[in-house]
Amino acid sequence: MPKTKRNKSNSKNWIAIIALFVALFGGIPGIIQTCNHFSQPALSIDYDADNSIGCFIESDNAKLNGKIVVILYRITVVGKGSKPVFIKKFNLYLKCKDQWLKGEFLRPEIKEVSDKKGEIRSAVMLRHRNEAGAITDTMYVADWINFASGDKSLKYGEPEKFSIAIFFEKYINEYDSCKKLRIHVVDYLNNTFKRELDVWKSMEDSRYQLSLFSAFNRRTSLVHKLTETEKLKH
Repeated sequence: MPKTKRNKSNSKNWIAIIALFVALFGGIPGIIQTCNHFSQPALSIDYDADNSIGCFIESDNAKLNGKIVVILYRITVVGKGSKPVFIKKFNLYLKCKDQWLKGEFLRPEIKEVSDKKGEIRSAVMLRHRNEAGAITDTMYVADWINFASGDKSLKYGEPEKFSIAIFFEKYINEYDSCKKLRIHVVDYLNNTFKRELDVWKSMEDSRYQLSLFSAFNRRTSLVHKLTETEKLKH
């Protein structure tokens, strides 16, 4: 008999716990919403800072020439939630002074180049100039991977890597006024995953600052040639 009383007491305790849980989370709809929250898709966002660059566009297109372009050599997104994610698009936002600017996607010209081992690799061409404006070096961002939306779903722990170039309606001499960069990844359910970065990092000695991009230089340019479609518009 004592055992039976203990079971009844345990049952009452569980009923009280469930009642408290329901009250805290707003009833059955609240419980469902809470469960859905924990089963939402999720992503982590990272990028290769050492090989990314902020520079300017060199183009026959007057609307592009001289504008700031951010080249993220490798964005890595990794599935973290319990639901798979189909990536729809990337958005980049640059904060200059107190204004957030939304960037526009730019598909750079891809060249086939040969490395030291003789292997052919897809690359984007950059040029570097001296103070007089003469071209002193041509560089290639190798192993460029164009982003293609909806290629595959990302499940928990699965990584996917892309390369993107985004330009902004600011000229390169205004780069010093830029403060932050936001990376937005949007899926086909219109969930937005975000990462915010400081464009400038102050060193211990506050007189000096480091750019977010190790290769940033006002004399470096991304060469962009007009496509046949663009030529018809000009």
